[in-house]
Amino acid sequence: MIKNIKYITISFFKSFINKIKITDFSMKRIIFAILALLLIVACKPEVDPNDCTTYSDQGSQDNCYFEKAVKDANIDECNNIIGESFKTVCYSEISIALNDIEICSKIDSEQAKGNCYAKIATNNNDSTMCEGIESDYWKENCYFNLATELDSEELCLEVEDEQRADKCFMDVAIDKQDESVCSLFHYLDPKDNCYKEVAILKEDITICENMRDKLDREAYCVKIIAENKKDLSICEEIGIDIVRETCISNIEEME
Repeated sequence: MIKNIKYITISFFKSFINKIKITDFSMKRIIFAILALLLIVACKPEVDPNDCTTYSDQGSQDNCYFEKAVKDANIDECNNIIGESFKTVCYSEISIALNDIEICSKIDSEQAKGNCYAKIATNNNDSTMCEGIESDYWKENCYFNLATELDSEELCLEVEDEQRADKCFMDVAIDKQDESVCSLFHYLDPKDNCYKEVAILKEDITICENMRDKLDREAYCVKIIAENKKDLSICEEIGIDIVRETCISNIEEME
């Protein structure tokens, strides 16, 4: 049937072109191509966005099922998807939308499954969900996000990467304005910085004393607090002459 229609259509085009007074063979070929293209466009089947099977290619069908699944929070639509990566994303989005960690278990990829568990754990503020994550990266990500969300230095201790754990401690120490968290740092320079930041937030020069280097302690902690409070008496406690004089001068200029 389609072959017959194609034959009739081509015959019609040839007849049409021959009837119009164009002697240039190249021009006839161009017109024939344009008319053929118009026919193809006109005969293209209509797509129904509510019926994914009306799409001609698999990628478009998968995208259709995905959009329906997310819109209706319907996991059954995910099952219709052929592409594995698309299906994985679909399961993950639905599990998060429904807050259903069981759906995460349908995901084959270890990384994607870990991401799914981590997001639901964070949404529920439930660190026990982090324990079952097989991917080391997503397990640490899970603990890190919950630790900073809940301001829990105990959860920061579950983060094995020391640099990331120190970042976790910093976020918690600043949010809680608690210098005791600074003592948990693995690296000394970030630990000093933690004491400095908390001391400035609390405007407490006694916290500066925890910093190792005298110059850093007096120039970047005590002096800043003195200037913030516009308190000359604090400047007088600074032992390094140039830092003390600069502190006094800066406060006097403010007044």
